[in-house]
Amino acid sequence: MTLPQLVIPEYAAKGGAKGHSARDCRDVLQRIVSDLVRRTSKDAVPELTVNGRGRVGATINGAFKEMQTCTDITRMAPEAYATRLFNFFGASHEVYILALVYIDRLFTKNPGYVVQSKDVNGLLFSSVMLALKWHREECQLYPDTHYGAAGAVAIAEMRRLEAEFAKLLGWELFVDESEYRRQQLRTMLGHGHGNASFCTKANKRRSRTCSGTVRKPTSSRSSLLSGARAYLGR
Repeated sequence: MTLPQLVIPEYAAKGGAKGHSARDCRDVLQRIVSDLVRRTSKDAVPELTVNGRGRVGATINGAFKEMQTCTDITRMAPEAYATRLFNFFGASHEVYILALVYIDRLFTKNPGYVVQSKDVNGLLFSSVMLALKWHREECQLYPDTHYGAAGAVAIAEMRRLEAEFAKLLGWELFVDESEYRRQQLRTMLGHGHGNASFCTKANKRRSRTCSGTVRKPTSSRSSLLSGARAYLGR
């Protein structure tokens, strides 16, 4: 998996095939993260847990949802991948706002950046990981091995994606309170990030699997928490 390539800004602005794809899939990426911001403002983030068979998952609406193995996130629809992160990352509302700030900053600093449909999930993962690590209250919530498994990204690949994304930001990861509040208000009011028909059509052909299967809880809450602590090395 690699992050997208830069193209000449003038070509992207002319509305050629690559420019059209870039504009549409930028909107998809921004919309997906905006939806996560709004979702975490009204829905509780699922609690990571381990069932009686030692399977890692999350408790969602009173049922255990197992975190399935996924080998290629480029084949998953962005909506399905975003739901996977929501279910198994344990990231807060604040983290997704930071991720959206980073994505907007990425495009501002790199106006010729091409985002094809296959790139959306990797950029989503990178932005959320950087936001998690910058958010001091959550930077050590779970080990990187968990985030790698939840995001279906190998540790070495995770490090590379984070470094590439941070480099494109000019290593500017600090977000002051006024910028944070502006992004929060803008997103909650539903401003920006328009139609993305070209990229949406491509994503409809992609898989919505690897998002977990629902099972009834098989263990008591105390034993689940104990298993989660063991899994997390706490």
